[in-house]
Amino acid sequence: MKLTLTTETLTDALRLVGRRIPARPTEPIAAGLQLTADGQQLHLTASGDPTIGMRTAVPAAVHLAGTAVLPGRMLTAIARTLPPKARLDITVDTGIANFAFGASSVSVPLLDADYPAMPDLPRTAGTVSGRDFAAAVNQVAVTVGTDDTLPMLGGIRVELAGHELRLSSTDRHRASFRSIPIERIARRAPSQLCLVPGKALRATAVDLRHAETVTIGLPAAEGQRFSLSTPGMTIAHTPLEASHYPDLGKLTPKTFATTAVLDRMELLEVVRRAVAVAGDYVPVCLTACL
Repeated sequence: MKLTLTTETLTDALRLVGRRIPARPTEPIAAGLQLTADGQQLHLTASGDPTIGMRTAVPAAVHLAGTAVLPGRMLTAIARTLPPKARLDITVDTGIANFAFGASSVSVPLLDADYPAMPDLPRTAGTVSGRDFAAAVNQVAVTVGTDDTLPMLGGIRVELAGHELRLSSTDRHRASFRSIPIERIARRAPSQLCLVPGKALRATAVDLRHAETVTIGLPAAEGQRFSLSTPGMTIAHTPLEASHYPDLGKLTPKTFATTAVLDRMELLEVVRRAVAVAGDYVPVCLTACL
């Protein structure tokens, strides 16, 4: 494998895929990154973590196509030391990948075990705005559960309903709901319910917030993942078990005895003062007075 690209191009790509390297890999190969040079692109894949996988592609002048698996954390650490906007020549020979820039070069040993492949993506459900999706995830993520004994409450519920993509979460004490428009591709919903790990989905939303469109894939069969794709990037999340997830629609009241419209900042200031006196675990009573 032999190719040429800029140091900035590689660094930007590794900044994305590097965050998907497992912190505690079950085996050394899981901590690797796969680089594939083909056509006029360099593809980078991180699929060693069984809960999430990612692949992205960047432009490159490919002189000799090929594939190599390198230690992920070593590669990202080297990328942070590269000079900005410099020419970078990558050559992979027997057991070694050489990165040459200017008068310097760095050699990185290859990993020789079979790298886990990205799973097949589910059927496409539709497309949404990256900005809308990121905002919706951030809003419902505030009520994602953190109790390790109830892992399913650590997820964000994603549902396709008509021309809406509905997101919700609960930690038993609170619940959040948000709907965003989706341009449907499939006539039928691939799944009635998909529960995605909240912390990981929030990190993914950050990477997608500037995308004009994001393609949503909802799992229709066991073993499939929840996928989010842009023209140059795909991220696939392994869903959580959702068979016992509470039906938030039935638990949330549709009508209320009292409705009050308040200034957001004034309400926050009052609540902060009350919490400062009462403490984090004492309920704050809200009373509407006419």
